[in-house]
Amino acid sequence: FLHKDIKNILTKKKRISLSYEIFLRSTYLQLILSLLILAAGLTIFFTKISLYYLALPALIILPYVKIKKIGLRSFCIISRQFIEQNFSRYNLQKKTLFQISEIYAKKYCIISIVDVINKNITIRTTTFIITFVFFVFIYPTNFATTMLAITTLQFGLKIYFDTLPPLLFILKQNMKR
Repeated sequence: FLHKDIKNILTKKKRISLSYEIFLRSTYLQLILSLLILAAGLTIFFTKISLYYLALPALIILPYVKIKKIGLRSFCIISRQFIEQNFSRYNLQKKTLFQISEIYAKKYCIISIVDVINKNITIRTTTFIITFVFFVFIYPTNFATTMLAITTLQFGLKIYFDTLPPLLFILKQNMKR
């Protein structure tokens, strides 16, 4: 959605344009809420205050989930409209999601969904193993603190893969104007 050619297509039609704006706003809000949750988790971990303060990130998660649903709904509307413009129903029935992703990746010189999933799984698994080894063998702590650290790091990776790269791309494009 952030490629210049794709963005031009998305902003031409009113319904897609509205969904695109909703999608961008929800992405910004997700980033802000994600950073608040991450900051709360890190504060609890490093200050070693009572684990009762875990209610704070839990309260922030509720609006995060609602905003994520709104963003996903907009994403689905945009994707459907975009795909319907580029594929007939007959051709679409013969293609899988991965084939469609590869077609768009080649056409617009963007990363394919297969590469994104592969990198995401590799980085999350590596981070989990390193975190587990660190908090169990190198810097042993109690179970709750270890789980909090692992959860916080995994959530940090979720922030990276879900919201940060698109927003950095948007900021970079806006700075060029």
